[in-house]
Amino acid sequence: ITGAQKIERIAAPLGFNPIQIEEIAFLIKEHLTMINIARYHPLNDVIVEQLKKSVGSLDRLNKLYLLTYCDAKANGSHNFSALDKDNLRDLYERTRERFVGKVAADGLRPDDRVLYAAVSPERINQFLRQMPVTYRMSHSNIDEIIFHLRLVEMVETSLDKNIETTPVIVEFFDKTGYTELHFCCPDRVGLINQITGTFYAYDIDVREASIYTKEDTSIALDTFKLVYKPRALREIQPSPLNEDLKTEIKQVITELMNGNRKTKSSVSEANISLKAIFANRGVKAPGNLRIFNISVEGVKEAYSEIVVIASDRNGFLYLFSGILADLGLNIEMSKCSTLGGTVTNRFYVTPIERPKEIEVEIMERLKPYCQNST
Repeated sequence: ITGAQKIERIAAPLGFNPIQIEEIAFLIKEHLTMINIARYHPLNDVIVEQLKKSVGSLDRLNKLYLLTYCDAKANGSHNFSALDKDNLRDLYERTRERFVGKVAADGLRPDDRVLYAAVSPERINQFLRQMPVTYRMSHSNIDEIIFHLRLVEMVETSLDKNIETTPVIVEFFDKTGYTELHFCCPDRVGLINQITGTFYAYDIDVREASIYTKEDTSIALDTFKLVYKPRALREIQPSPLNEDLKTEIKQVITELMNGNRKTKSSVSEANISLKAIFANRGVKAPGNLRIFNISVEGVKEAYSEIVVIASDRNGFLYLFSGILADLGLNIEMSKCSTLGGTVTNRFYVTPIERPKEIEVEIMERLKPYCQNST
């Protein structure tokens, strides 16, 4: 804000006209807006519409996007991850579409028509009606929606056949700098805690998680954005998961969901459990946490927001999801962003009526895992 005020005095003697000065002042004032949204907030219709109104024009959006990218990249690659880049690009493209509209008169892009031909609009709309409102707010890519629809239908079909094992689908997609995992399975209490505990045991760090449950059949549909971050090599750049690690994680998660069979390479106990995985991997619950700040907000739109600022530490989502589950709070989305060794975790959970009480309770439950000085 101070810089935007100063530029009005500085720019005129340098030969800029009033319209240019207004543009420059806006860019200075808003230069962190897009990167903060990309790092910390769900990219839903409400957020995108607010950004559109704020920038006011496609030309200004283009300028702000380019400035944001350059400014974020100038802070160093360790502070501008591949996930940050993807989210920033996604935010830009969603907002740009608000200005340029759809290509075709029927409201569909050409590539969308092919997908609609394979899956009827009625089937898609029924699926969306049965998903939480947060899913509908955050997902506009028809390709991704149809992919999720098919995952859920595969699990539902397996349940209808009354097979002995729990139907579990784990799909990986390689992205630049990280791996995206899509998970689908019948929902149950502590599900996210078990999955994120498995990630922690295998030195996998969760950078972003979207967690939903289909309302009519209670099918969990979750997406995790992951990097491999081994504890013994803290200084290396986090990387995507390799093929061997993907294979083992898929196997372990499938066995964990069934809970009654052996895995080939990781756990020898007859009944696989998270405790057994930890023991086999020589892993203990994360400790020596440094928590700098916790804030719990009341109901906003369809959820409440919990923000935790702490030192960067693998396993935090595993630990925190267990605490929230004990408090009866379902996570619908989690985003974390690391900057200079400090990580900001944002959890979007079921509405909280007494936020200050929950805030105190969370702090109490975190104490055993924190450094004595925290």
